Amino acid sequence: MTSWMLARLKRETQSHQLGADEDRLAPLRTTTTPPLYKSYLARVFGFEAPVESAFLATPGFGTLLELPWRSQMRLLRADLTALGVIDPSALPTCPISRFSSEIEAFGWLYVVEHSAVGHAQLRRHFERWIPAQLALAGSYLLGGERGIGDRLRELGAALDGYAKDPAIATKIVAAAQAGFRVQRQWFRLSAPPRLRAAR
Repeated sequence: MTSWMLARLKRETQSHQLGADEDRLAPLRTTTTPPLYKSYLARVFGFEAPVESAFLATPGFGTLLELPWRSQMRLLRADLTALGVIDPSALPTCPISRFSSEIEAFGWLYVVEHSAVGHAQLRRHFERWIPAQLALAGSYLLGGERGIGDRLRELGAALDGYAKDPAIATKIVAAAQAGFRVQRQWFRLSAPPRLRAAR
């Protein structure tokens, strides 16, 4: 059964998604080297690590759906370590405050899960250019790709049950739109010059 709330989010954040995807998927428009791949994963970590921390700090949010199951941070940390990042926690991160409510957390979770939809495309691209590095440090992209269908179904079910009040649904959409704007700004500002030029 299709989630009505996911359908609404997709429809009402479409323009924001397109802008965010332009920067998040920038590596697809150029050849990839090992340093660029390492830089890309570092920028992903810089956005998703503080978002995950905000999820975990949101009272009650963890009871609405299984957050530890969807966490990709362990895989991303392992990939960065394999690429020579001694302490991923020391990497620059996007300044994201705690979420004000479960409503805001749901909106931002949609942003994170939308990003995972592009993992298969990114993995194929990186596999073409840097197969050795991807074999060594490709667990984050592979893990996100394999689980995205189940995670979206779980998210849709949780959203449909939570957002029965139209006012709550509207606030979730607004939170997702804000999340996409912050994501785009982070990837744009943190992109290396080569990727900026490829736009």
